[in-house]
Amino acid sequence: MCHLICRYHQCVFISVHSWKQVVGPVWIAVIYVNQVAYAVSLVAEGSKMDETSECFSLSKLNVRHLVAIILFALATNVQYKTFAYLASLRRNKAGHVVTTNYKPPNAGMFQQLNLSSPHYFAEIVIYFAVLVAMGTNCLTWMTVTYCVACHMTYLAYVTHQYYLDTFSNVYPKHRNIIIPFLF
Repeated sequence: MCHLICRYHQCVFISVHSWKQVVGPVWIAVIYVNQVAYAVSLVAEGSKMDETSECFSLSKLNVRHLVAIILFALATNVQYKTFAYLASLRRNKAGHVVTTNYKPPNAGMFQQLNLSSPHYFAEIVIYFAVLVAMGTNCLTWMTVTYCVACHMTYLAYVTHQYYLDTFSNVYPKHRNIIIPFLF
């Protein structure tokens, strides 16, 4: 829920969307169906509740949960900073939108992580963090995480190629696609 609220806030209040890339109603419906399916899979594979079990107890938290919370928080921060930076490329110093054209991202998380798509990397880490919190016996969420990772990797590859083709004279050719220091 926290992730969905953050993403909604980023999409509505931070991002500056390009009108050149209009997503049709069918694609929007697919996205919403996916999000509902992800939420249902979390509920279906989450802790089972009955009359005798507690709703939440700090005593049930362990190192795995702490690692998941830290990963989730770090990735959410990377994603937020990336969207804020991308939006800043389309705004003036007063915060007013001056263009919806694409500009080469050469600072912020793009430079710090040396990635073409740090926001896609962060999305994968967020889903992985939920998997860590749930444990590895959650086959449905493992599948969701794998599908999200494949989809984000594909989008990152396409984005990387777009940046190299469109901004060939200013975009760093040594930048990785989606995994820092590897790919």
